[in-house]
Amino acid sequence: MAISKLTISNFKGIADRISFELRPITLFIGPNSSGKSSCIHALAALAQTVKLPNSGRPLVLDDEYAQVHLGRFIEVIHSKSYSDAIGIGFETIADRIPRTVSRTSRGQFTLNANYSFRSTRRTQDVYLDRADFSGSSGPLTFKFDTKSATYQGKSGPRTIALKAPAATSLDIKLVFDAREQKDIQAFIANESYREAANRALTGVLYLGPFSQSPLRRYPTRGSSPTEVGSQGENTVTMLANEYVQTKTKPHMKEISKWLTTMAR
Repeated sequence: MAISKLTISNFKGIADRISFELRPITLFIGPNSSGKSSCIHALAALAQTVKLPNSGRPLVLDDEYAQVHLGRFIEVIHSKSYSDAIGIGFETIADRIPRTVSRTSRGQFTLNANYSFRSTRRTQDVYLDRADFSGSSGPLTFKFDTKSATYQGKSGPRTIALKAPAATSLDIKLVFDAREQKDIQAFIANESYREAANRALTGVLYLGPFSQSPLRRYPTRGSSPTEVGSQGENTVTMLANEYVQTKTKPHMKEISKWLTTMAR
């Protein structure tokens, strides 16, 4: 479920809303402060929000365990105004629910997810102000009501009777009432879109511009990381685990080939 399109507005070096496609290899070329890093950081911010659900924040801009450290909301928003919003969205190919046995085109759909984030001026708390989804079950929109601290939903042009509590980690969960059968389709659509969005963002791996300096010792402490980390800090641990746990050792062999080629 690779992300195929990214949409950004009012984020760091990007002012107006832009949308561009992502290919297997995408190059960003331009002068300094033109927004190249902003595109990568916007996607990385969404990804680390999903990967750090215990933070309780709908958009993680900075955290002890974050891969990108962007600072406070007012430092990230391009307009430098608390009355404005940051917009980040993406497009991906997702599996339908329930998933088909064979993953053909009939069992997949294109998901468009767009998020709008705002911040309170006094407490500096970032909140998800609006979320717009579109996919196989039609459009679904949520708008945050600051008075009730809940989301008011719309399924297409129709207002959804079901409401959702304040979102954490990009999740807007409808509270389903079995007596409200007319809104069951909206509930199912929301669950499908939520899972698809989370799976797409979980698959985003961020590798920063600087690598970790070589260490004298690399203690593993029994850890089992699933990605190398923003500075490649988990690479040795992952290779050590592969060496012990597998017979084929595919990554060890690939790295040996690269090092041999570089030494020639």
